[in-house]
Amino acid sequence: MPFFGDSGELYSILGGFLRAQTGTEVTRQIGKTGMCIQFKYHEPEALITLVSTGEDMEEYEGDVSHRPDVQFEMKADVAHRFWLGKVNLPVALARQQIVARGPVQKALKLLPIIQPLYGKYQAYLREMGREDLVNV
Repeated sequence: MPFFGDSGELYSILGGFLRAQTGTEVTRQIGKTGMCIQFKYHEPEALITLVSTGEDMEEYEGDVSHRPDVQFEMKADVAHRFWLGKVNLPVALARQQIVARGPVQKALKLLPIIQPLYGKYQAYLREMGREDLVNV
């Protein structure tokens, strides 16, 4: 059974989590990269775009006018497990669980920056009362 019942739930959880990180040291570091990163999800369908502002990052949901530097396409369940710290990105790319378009090497340099978010995602889920999504 999928972790997210529909697109609205996915946006509420993953989008809400990413929005809640705005202004943190992690998003300021992402913001300085100048990158636009897009996540295209399936089962359920959703589109989340992270746009660097030079000083921080902004999160957008659905279609946007920003052209992504890198796009990662995957099932929503893979994304959920990634933010829990349970998916190794290079391995997922090799197995095509995640399909990347654009300069992937540049995006892979973000991995050390975003690692602190794994624990924050778990805490966010607990705060939302979604313990059911933590232990997967």
